[in-house]
Amino acid sequence: MDFINTSVVQCLCVAVSSAAFSIEFNLRGKKLVLSALGGLLAWVVYLLFSGMFENDIPQYFLGAAAVSAYSEICARLTKSPAVVYLVVSIIPLVPGGDIYRTMVYFIEGKADLFLGLFMYALSIAGSIALGVFAVTSIFRLFSSIMKKLKKKKI
Repeated sequence: MDFINTSVVQCLCVAVSSAAFSIEFNLRGKKLVLSALGGLLAWVVYLLFSGMFENDIPQYFLGAAAVSAYSEICARLTKSPAVVYLVVSIIPLVPGGDIYRTMVYFIEGKADLFLGLFMYALSIAGSIALGVFAVTSIFRLFSSIMKKLKKKKI
C-alpha cells in the first residue's frame, strides 16, 4: 500500500476506535460523533506533519494542541466540559505500544533498550501534555479577558 491508502485506513481505524472509546465513556449522540471526529483530527494532524521534523515528538505536540483547541470549541458549542471531548480525542496519540514494550524490556532486564524507549515514551507523553496545557491556557486567558471586557461594558 502506498502512503495515501495507508493513511486513509489509519484514519478510518482511528475514527472507529475513538467512537468505541466514546461509547465506553457513555457518550451518546452528538458528543459521541464530536469525540470521534476529535480523535480523527488528532491523527490527521499527526500525519500531516510527518516527515517535517527530525523525530515525531513535535507531531504529537501539534496533534495534542489541535485536539485541545477542538475540545475547547466543542465544549463551548455544546455547553459541556472540554475534558469530555479531550479524553477521547487524545487516545490515538497515547504511546501505548511503546509503554508496553518499555515494560517488557524492563522485565527482561534489557536496561539499554528499556531506558531508550522509556525516554522516548516519556517525551511523547510530555509533548502531549504541553500541547494540551498551552492551548488550554490560551483559551482560559482569552476567556478571562472577554469576561473583563463584558463587565466594563455593563
